[in-house]
Amino acid sequence: MAEAFAGSDICVAVTGSMRPLLDSEMLHTYSVDTHSDAWGNLNDALKLAAAGESGVKIAFGGESWPAQTVQKIHSHDLMAFTGHSRAAYPANSYIKHLPDARRQHWLEDQQEINKSIDARAKQARIHALYCLPNATEVMSNQLQALLSQPPCGIILLGFGAGNVPYSADLAQALTLAHQHGHMVVCASQSPFGGVSDNYAAGSWQYEYHVIAGGRLTIPAIYARLLWLLLRYDSPTRRRQRWTNNVSQASITIKKR
Repeated sequence: MAEAFAGSDICVAVTGSMRPLLDSEMLHTYSVDTHSDAWGNLNDALKLAAAGESGVKIAFGGESWPAQTVQKIHSHDLMAFTGHSRAAYPANSYIKHLPDARRQHWLEDQQEINKSIDARAKQARIHALYCLPNATEVMSNQLQALLSQPPCGIILLGFGAGNVPYSADLAQALTLAHQHGHMVVCASQSPFGGVSDNYAAGSWQYEYHVIAGGRLTIPAIYARLLWLLLRYDSPTRRRQRWTNNVSQASITIKKR
């Protein structure tokens, strides 16, 4: 949703709960579970929606964050999610206010592409390759196996700030993946901090068409890759769109 509403001034607040609002032990009547976090989360989401600030935000556990920065950090605790607001992206993804005519044009444009999005959804795939202390040929073989597939998104889950062990075979596999139209993005296995494209132990991969995920979380990288596969009809346009947003984020940081 955060990717789909980029370029608009529409406000979307998303929430949920770790415990259902209704007591699940009551099968024939409705009874609110007093220990549920649903009502509090809904109230917080309504306040965000009422404020009307452009963009997609997540409200959970008494806090809220831009959707692209949110990470689930606990499988069952009520404070299950966290995020941040310090990155230039996604703050520059939305327009503060659009005139009514421009907003209507934006909506019409989105509706026009729905059919092509539905068609591409049938073959859109995102793969995750998890770096482990294996021989590099393991990851090379995984990449080679994807070369015969339609252009897809591939997430390399590196160590720390983006450390992916080098080998000539892996470098060649990354080059071939790019030539076949795949988008390869490096992310970090660490829950916070993201990756850096100038980190010495992993900088080599960016010479072979890998894209740095920056501070985007793994869920955000997955969602963004999926949206690019659905929204744009060629590998070149998908890569241009990603690079364009990264450039905008860099400009915003410099201005600040």
